Amino acid sequence: FPSHDIQSDVTYVDGAGDVINYTIVVSNTGSQTLTGVVLTDEFASATLFSGDLDSDNQLDVGESWTYTASHTVTQAEMNAGLTLTNIASVDTNETGSSSDDATTNIAKLTITKTADVTSVDGAGDVITYTIVVANAGSQTLTGVVLTDEFATASYVGGDLDSDNQLDVGESWTYTASHTVTQAEMNAGATITSVASVDTNETGSSSDDATTNIADLLIVKDATIVHTQQTTIFSTYAQDISKVVLYFMGPTATLPLIDRAPIVTGN
Repeated sequence: FPSHDIQSDVTYVDGAGDVINYTIVVSNTGSQTLTGVVLTDEFASATLFSGDLDSDNQLDVGESWTYTASHTVTQAEMNAGLTLTNIASVDTNETGSSSDDATTNIAKLTITKTADVTSVDGAGDVITYTIVVANAGSQTLTGVVLTDEFATASYVGGDLDSDNQLDVGESWTYTASHTVTQAEMNAGATITSVASVDTNETGSSSDDATTNIADLLIVKDATIVHTQQTTIFSTYAQDISKVVLYFMGPTATLPLIDRAPIVTGN
């Protein structure tokens, strides 16, 4: 059998569009010239790069042929989060098939942030957040850094072996809180808190939690309907000064005031 070896140029990828380059070396370690060499790589199309020293298309004794291949990572592969395995096989007229593989891990980081309330109605209310960071890939993640400028986050648990590495399948939980300010109540806008996490092996990933402001405004009006063309209102001594109001139309709308006697005239 010819011996062959396949190697990839990266141990992990962290996004769709990343390119994995492979080097495949097929060698004749026996004493028989090998003909009809066929290399098969369904994961990444391989191209002969070098090694056929006399260009006779025969894998001569002692020769090593080098092939190159590449694969562009898809979004579906990132979503799956599984190890990417590339298998290359070689066959000749004089031997059976021989195979080798190269594996590349998926570095995939997820973050989820939730609030314990959907709305607040006053300054001083406290919003408590739960943040979960998970390794959803096949590569151990190191140097985990969580950032939350809106609410200082504290680690709760999840590092099962206490190695400060986010191992495959692990989920770390953090908590944070924010006290609602009067300025936020005055603004009346939705309160949005964003948390981000980064590692040495991945780019940054973020999630946010929103909380509504519950605010109530009441306006009270009185409507007086007149049956005469001219109506005169006057007030008693509890008012600062005596006011006489003339309304020449059939209706008028006034803010609600203390009851006063009505004097009518032509």
